[in-house]
Amino acid sequence: MKILKENKGITLVALVITIIVLLILAGVTMTFILNGELFTYAKKASLKTEISALQEKLDIRVLNDSNNDLYGEINDILQLDDKYNDKLEIEKSKIVYKIGKWSEKDIEILEEMEVYQSAYDTYNASKDTIYYIGNENTVEHYNSLPNVGTLVQFRTLVNNGKFNYEEAHLVEDIKLNEGKYIIENGEIIFDEDAMQWTTPIGNYHHRFNKVFDGQMYTISGIYINNTNLGGAGLFNYLEGTVKNLGVINGKIIAKQEASGIAAYTSSSNAYIYRCYNAMDLYTTGTNGRIGGILASGSYCVIEECYNLGSINTNRLGCGGIVGSSNAKVINCYNRGTVTAGATSWGAGISGSWDAKVYNTYTTHNKIVCGGVVSDSYYLTTSTNPTGSTKLESFMKTQDFVDLLNTITTTTVDEETGEQTTQTETQNVWVMDTKNINDGFPILSWQQ
Repeated sequence: MKILKENKGITLVALVITIIVLLILAGVTMTFILNGELFTYAKKASLKTEISALQEKLDIRVLNDSNNDLYGEINDILQLDDKYNDKLEIEKSKIVYKIGKWSEKDIEILEEMEVYQSAYDTYNASKDTIYYIGNENTVEHYNSLPNVGTLVQFRTLVNNGKFNYEEAHLVEDIKLNEGKYIIENGEIIFDEDAMQWTTPIGNYHHRFNKVFDGQMYTISGIYINNTNLGGAGLFNYLEGTVKNLGVINGKIIAKQEASGIAAYTSSSNAYIYRCYNAMDLYTTGTNGRIGGILASGSYCVIEECYNLGSINTNRLGCGGIVGSSNAKVINCYNRGTVTAGATSWGAGISGSWDAKVYNTYTTHNKIVCGGVVSDSYYLTTSTNPTGSTKLESFMKTQDFVDLLNTITTTTVDEETGEQTTQTETQNVWVMDTKNINDGFPILSWQQ
């Protein structure tokens, strides 16, 4: 009996101890849950798994492309859905997070995994009004990011409605797809893995309405080959100013609205000044709307620009400077071939029927499809050129330069209907003394 009593005593003690331990564990568990640590742990595990999967995809992309300098939206580079749209990006082939898109706990988890804040977000825009694109003098602002990366990030800021600067400036030539294309017999051929610029700067919801100053630098290697795409060019929706910029060594094949500089304008503030296109452009859709400087839209003023690229469409709205737009074109020239679906659908300066063209010339096609034309000329092989038609030999003389520098203004008296014509002289056009334009006149800023 004594032994039985001792066994009962041991069992009761063990039971009491067990109950106490369970109560302690329950208390700890409840504290863990109430403090959110259990959920944090689960979220951390889930986020860590997803980020690891993304990093693995990125590593494969970098390995396949032999490219350690990938920049841009993570969805575009890794072909993802919209889950991380506007939350994660890729900078120099590393995943980074965007500020204002994650909670403090999320950021702790990300940084524990060596996913850090975007270098661009660390720059305080309130300290400056200019966004610099390129390496030179940008080490402090952009941590020496390659120039292509700064251009891509500029596009990202604009297209997400976060460009809070007054101007964007190029500080060196930007070379997209460097080493990924060749030029044979005047035709540019891109490699199959070349990066496509299928997302231009500015979109319907966030149009570029500030100032882009190329400072006489160029952007080369723009490549688009997407016959379902409309609105193709360096810029898509432009409502601001683009100036002092050249786009060269590129090719765009799109559905419609293709241009070297801007695909579309819809504001009286749109202004393109001292820009040129030397890319080949093609559209395949039912409406061509293709131009070296501007494809479509209204209200824009284009001044002192030129086109050297080949402009091609099987439809209408095709022009060396402007495709289909009532834009005002002043002191511009075209040296590129213009091919439309029919002869009447394309023109050397503007493919629009309500063009406004002043002091221009073209060596290919007629001047415009229709509209107002003043002091403008086009090349002819006729032995008896008259009016706006001029022989090549004359176009390469000082007399032709003088014609281009003459501004003719006609006014009509409202009471009598009498017309008065006045002329004035400008100094925009000069002789091509260095033969940079095959002897045809150039703009003074090209000297």
